[in-house]
Parts: sequence; C-alpha cells; structure tokens
Amino acid sequence: MSKVSIIIPTCNRADLLQEAVQSVLSQTHPSHEIIIIDNGSDEVHKDKIADISRISPGIVTYYFPSNKGAAAARNFGIGKASGDYILFLDDDDLIHPRMLELGLEVFRQNSEVDVVTSLSRAFLDQRSANESLEANS
Repeated sequence: MSKVSIIIPTCNRADLLQEAVQSVLSQTHPSHEIIIIDNGSDEVHKDKIADISRISPGIVTYYFPSNKGAAAARNFGIGKASGDYILFLDDDDLIHPRMLELGLEVFRQNSEVDVVTSLSRAFLDQRSANESLEANS
C-alpha cells in the first residue's frame, strides 16, 4: 500500500487545523502520517495543537519558536516525511474523503505523472459573503 505523508503548516488557527486534520483522518485511503508544523503560534494555540496531535498516533507535531513562513515549514516537513508521496494541506483547507485514494490511482495508472492536484471550492462565512457582495455592487 502506498504511503502518503500529509504536511500541514499552521500558526494561531487551531480550530481550522482541527477540521483539516479531521478531513485527513476521514480518507478512504489512510494517510501514513500527518506532520503538523506549528509556525510560531502563541501559547493558547500551542495547547490546542498539542490536543489535536493526540487525536491519532499517526500525527506528529513540530514547533517553531517564531514564524519562519509557510515555505520554510513545508520544507521542514519534507525533511521529516517518510511516505512515498507528499500532500501539502493548508490549515484552513479540507480534502475530499477520496482525495488520497483517487490521487494514488492516477499515479498507478500513469507512470509519467509527477504531480496530482484537484479542483477546489471556496466557502465564505456569511459576513465575508455579504461584504464581498456589497463591494461588487
């Protein structure tokens, strides 16, 4: 079975992070590991991130003392990953329950493919949607 490492950088968004992690844990093809890189969150969020890390034994969290940027966090995650494939996931994103299964199927069927991506759909909270509509009126 192919192993997928999921790398999730985060900073001060533990509530969103929890939803992102849940979307990974709900996959039809289980992830090999979820690597969370806390990119300099304040103490309140660090405690929440530690709680999220205990949801599953496949979650490992690394803490940066200050924000080094998303690219540095992703690169650090690559260095820690042990899967056959890597999927980057932002802390405010969710993935479809079959994302890993279907993505791996594309790799199996097409040996010349190096990258698999997907379409996305944006969800706005009601206030943001109203502000956006007013701005475009």
